[in-house]
Amino acid sequence: MAKFLKTFRDAEQIWLGLENPGSEEIDFILKGRALAIDAQGNETVLEATDCMFIPEGEYHQHVSIGAEPLWLLWVYTPQAELPPAKA
Repeated sequence: MAKFLKTFRDAEQIWLGLENPGSEEIDFILKGRALAIDAQGNETVLEATDCMFIPEGEYHQHVSIGAEPLWLLWVYTPQAELPPAKA
């Protein structure tokens, strides 16, 4: 299982177009607010203590939208390499 914690600045896009080949992802918002966007363009606002499950191969994107930095904890299972961020 791979675990990652990162702080993102306001309006910083995270993993634009990510599809997680070979693993599922669980995201937990520790602090701040994020906009989650799925493959169909549906948008969901996530706040501290919100959790999101992303199935293997599912396109998704996160954007920090709060006044404070976004603290995002995510877990890949089974373990996968951290993908490169795209701007």
